[in-house]
Amino acid sequence: RGGGGACHDENIDIPAEIDRFCKVNKLESRCEKILRDLSPPLARHVMGFAGGSNTFELSGDVRDPTAVVLARIRKAREDRIRGGGAGRGPRG
Repeated sequence: RGGGGACHDENIDIPAEIDRFCKVNKLESRCEKILRDLSPPLARHVMGFAGGSNTFELSGDVRDPTAVVLARIRKAREDRIRGGGAGRGPRG
């Protein structure tokens, strides 16, 4: 079987985790809708399940959590367009 640490990421219940992510971080409904429209790999990346610097629970003194998550979404989309493949680490 092969592996790496991403194995459990593939098995998470994305809709349920989006619900939890939005509740934990007190996100606006418009942000929740955008998250639901993302592809599963992109949603995992934005919510912090795919490694990288994103965390599931926003940390620090966050005044506008929706803006933080929308910025994550924008960055993940830009990285994907540039060929960064959101959520993928280097292959070795």
